[in-house]
Amino acid sequence: MRRSRFFVDPSNVDLKKQTISIKDANQIRQILTVLRLRVGDGIDLLDGTGMIYPSIIISSTAIKGKIRSSDQLICKFELPSAGSGESIIRLIVALPVLRGTRFEWALEKLTELGVSQIIPIILERSVVAYDTDQSLSCTKFERWHSIIREAAEQSERALIPNVVSPEKFTAFVKRPELVQASKFIGAERADAPSINDALDSALGAKSICIAIGAEGGFTDAEIGLSFTHGFAPISLGKRILRVETAAVYAVSVVVSRLDK
Repeated sequence: MRRSRFFVDPSNVDLKKQTISIKDANQIRQILTVLRLRVGDGIDLLDGTGMIYPSIIISSTAIKGKIRSSDQLICKFELPSAGSGESIIRLIVALPVLRGTRFEWALEKLTELGVSQIIPIILERSVVAYDTDQSLSCTKFERWHSIIREAAEQSERALIPNVVSPEKFTAFVKRPELVQASKFIGAERADAPSINDALDSALGAKSICIAIGAEGGFTDAEIGLSFTHGFAPISLGKRILRVETAAVYAVSVVVSRLDK
């Protein structure tokens, strides 16, 4: 039987006592109310650094049917080990924030496919505008992280992908983690090689970045800027895909080709 798994804050792991405290009320509610796990049941916990702790629930302060913010579960573990489920390639995806739930759907699916980092980018043709001088609302950012964490748990990953605040395209192309990466940019309606052909140049790469444009695509200036920073154009086929579809399709091709 598949054991449920949850990510916990590394600070809640006590290596000396070999115990882990679960203090997140939503996680406790999921464990006790939805999954109906009890003291004595097994559960797999991950610390977000790649380690997995097969554990047993040994105590709970929760009152039946009611979860308080002060409640916690205590779990006992014996032999932690390195978790599995991670891609051998560091996958970075940049795409604009979308209206409604489409961006959240993309976060979930990209996480399931093994993406390491998701960078929301602000483009000339973005349909959702952000002022980079103001912080992304805590509520929205927490929701994004919650979606990614739950998708990582469901897909049995060992790490939670990193999602950052939206940033201008001019800042994105200069990110230091992209210097050593093989970089590709979606160029619809352009004479660009297919993603399959383009990936031949990325064989053996340890890091791959794919940038997906807004509904109207990248502007000529954005494409030109990406070229000066080492991005290569790719085509995702003869049909025009929506942003979230294009991102998921591109990552699926990379994973099927290179994550072996």
